[in-house]
Amino acid sequence: MTKPRCRHFDPDALLHDMFEHREAVRGVLQTYLAWQQDLLAQLHAAAQVNDLPRLAHIAHTARGSLSQFRAHASVARARALEAGCRALDTPEATAPTRSIAELVERLSTELEALGAEIAAYLEADEG
Repeated sequence: MTKPRCRHFDPDALLHDMFEHREAVRGVLQTYLAWQQDLLAQLHAAAQVNDLPRLAHIAHTARGSLSQFRAHASVARARALEAGCRALDTPEATAPTRSIAELVERLSTELEALGAEIAAYLEADEG
């Protein structure tokens, strides 16, 4: 089976960064997939109670992890959520929860697409 064309992350860059060690890349991607469900659960739980500091922290953590495998769209969405939360987490700000909810949804959607693409990549790499 040929490897799928990746739009949500750059496996070649990750492979290069890990000194062409395929098993290390597989391990990183498998670890991400295991972590992704927890990440999404934490993201939605914090959004449900409008916990802006927690949302900013989750987005910041995700952004750093996602940067490692060049998941540019996910990184951009995490950055937007983090910035939006930090801007609204001030005493004088009125938190428009709808815009934060939209940012959470955009990030969630991108993370799900990334997870599906990573799973397909790993499956194709087995063969």
